[in-house]
Amino acid sequence: MATANQPQQSLYTIVKGRFKAIDTNTFGLFLIFMNNNLRVAESVTIIASHFSSMYETDPKLSWSDVEERIMNLKWKGEFATSISRDTQTFVENAFKGVRSEELYSLIKSNAVSKIENLLSMMLVKPLGDKNIHIELSWENASAEQIQNAKQERELRDAPDGSASDDMLAPQPEPDDTFRVDEGSVVLEVNFVLAPVSGIPIFELQPGDRIMVKINPATKRGLYFIELLNARHDEEIVPVPGTVTELKLNKSNEYVVLVKIGEGIFGKVIEAEQVKIKRFDPNTDKKTAANAQRNLAAAGFTKAEPVTKQDKAIRNLYWLMYLGGFVVLAVIMVIVAAII
Repeated sequence: MATANQPQQSLYTIVKGRFKAIDTNTFGLFLIFMNNNLRVAESVTIIASHFSSMYETDPKLSWSDVEERIMNLKWKGEFATSISRDTQTFVENAFKGVRSEELYSLIKSNAVSKIENLLSMMLVKPLGDKNIHIELSWENASAEQIQNAKQERELRDAPDGSASDDMLAPQPEPDDTFRVDEGSVVLEVNFVLAPVSGIPIFELQPGDRIMVKINPATKRGLYFIELLNARHDEEIVPVPGTVTELKLNKSNEYVVLVKIGEGIFGKVIEAEQVKIKRFDPNTDKKTAANAQRNLAAAGFTKAEPVTKQDKAIRNLYWLMYLGGFVVLAVIMVIVAAII
């Protein structure tokens, strides 16, 4: 029991759950850390994908196991970046109002079905699906227990099984890293070289479209190779990428970041003065279309906005269709009159 000189320790209720949106074929996991002293949802984590394997995690597992599962999925890139980000942001904003107090009251009343209905209603708008099924459970933990569990995980994941003060402290950013949006995936890729017709690496500019190959040396790389169907007869197939950033590191090597899809980037470090194959619409357009279609199916891309040019072309098609219909109608009238 806390004394006058001993501050009361924060007690949390951690809601763990999984959901599936039936009509949009979307699956996800979530964790909500409810601060019982303040009666607010202090932290919300949501991750979603169009792969049903996301739904295999049992919410009856400990909160630490569910959190570790979410972290591993993020590290591997096995989630839909834009859907996860938009859904988490929407739910976080929803809990800034009276919803936190409502969730706290429902937890105290042990009203499982009502909590599931509350969260289902929150997910309808960001997921664009009214047919959402949720399974959840919760457990209590003190702030100290939560911190200890996170530190034990850091110790276990450290290369030598120990975490030093330097490891826990903020580290300076290496000169071969780039800042990307939270939740984005950065893959190791290699340039596709074209010694005769390629663009020299020192002439690369942001916006240039080039061809790269995903490095299959990591599980994450293999996952995206399969996702993009970027393998043919055991050979890695090049995919297009748009140069977003480039710089020289301390070793005077070129470090280039390319964007492959929404939230999907590739990074390559190159020491030689190579020439890189440009994206060729005549030969690489089909590869690019297939890659973007596969990313869209997995929830990694956003719909491209309709441009004025697209609208003009669409209107032209409609006029041609309407004109053809009118001509056909006139011919039928003439034929009918002759008969």
